[in-house]
Amino acid sequence: MNERIAYLMGVLNSDGFISVKKIGQRVRHILTVAVGEKSLPMIEKLQEIFSNEFNRHVKIQFMETNEYGTKIYRIELSLTRLLPLFTNIGIKKGNIPIPIQSDVKLFSAYMGGLIDGDGTVCVKRRKSYPQCVVRIIDGKKSEELKQHIEHFLNCKCWIEPIKKSSYHFPTKNSIVGYRHCFYVSKKNKYIFKKLVLPYIQINHKNKMLNDFVN
Repeated sequence: MNERIAYLMGVLNSDGFISVKKIGQRVRHILTVAVGEKSLPMIEKLQEIFSNEFNRHVKIQFMETNEYGTKIYRIELSLTRLLPLFTNIGIKKGNIPIPIQSDVKLFSAYMGGLIDGDGTVCVKRRKSYPQCVVRIIDGKKSEELKQHIEHFLNCKCWIEPIKKSSYHFPTKNSIVGYRHCFYVSKKNKYIFKKLVLPYIQINHKNKMLNDFVN
């Protein structure tokens, strides 16, 4: 385990998935990440990690232009021969490997992957009293992630349910996911700037956070 693989784990646990396909008598395990054009720097970073850490040279593929006019790209890594190594390291969708749970540098790189994948960054009250809130969106509530954020990033973390709006009658107000939220503030901005920010690849997220901590 190292910081680059920890970043990969963050992306896998947000925008990635591992599928199993049977082709004839062969079974293939495939790690896939598909993103819009603004997130291309994230999968370009994965391309670099696949090459340097696993000696796998993979291409970024254009998939389609969706109904909103966004170009979608994907990167895929065949895991069949890598499965023993991935199992040994603890790379598994939904899992936070033990080394990441016990090391601030690894966890910070992991958070970089989560923020790139399913994170949002917002600066509120810019003129009077600026506050920068980071939200990690997930389909499930994770008390484990909350505890690690509070421990390693020196801040309070709270979880908000995401509910369907009144337009979705009769299923309005049903919970469809959760936001894991925390502030970047004076208490933790140096940790964030030194350990998390270098791993955030998506330009607008990196710029907003960089401007705030500086």
